[in-house]
Amino acid sequence: MEEYPDDVDGNILQNLAASGFDMSRLRDFEFFVDSPDEESSYNIEKELIKAGFSTEVYFDEGELEEGETKTEENKEFWPSWTVYVLSKMAPDYNEIIRIQEVVDAIAKPFNGRSDGWEIEIAEST
Repeated sequence: MEEYPDDVDGNILQNLAASGFDMSRLRDFEFFVDSPDEESSYNIEKELIKAGFSTEVYFDEGELEEGETKTEENKEFWPSWTVYVLSKMAPDYNEIIRIQEVVDAIAKPFNGRSDGWEIEIAEST
């Protein structure tokens, strides 16, 4: 079994491989880009498309109660904008790191940032 670096991305891949996950099969990946607002989201998306990425922009209305003020304690429930970078690839540590670095560099001028990824794990029958 391949050994992966001891960091968040490597640990996820190591756990997947250890569980018997087929690491050679092409999978759907989503890389997340946090964006501060709608305009920034669409600017980030435009630049990502120029760089050859497939994208989607998503607005989450959040879960603050009516009249509730934004605080650091409830930040995870604030409204938010996310740009999703979509890729079909085999799970590969170096490619995951490369994509996150490129995406982060594209998002930074618009006050966005790369914020992780997820992989399709369901096996088709």
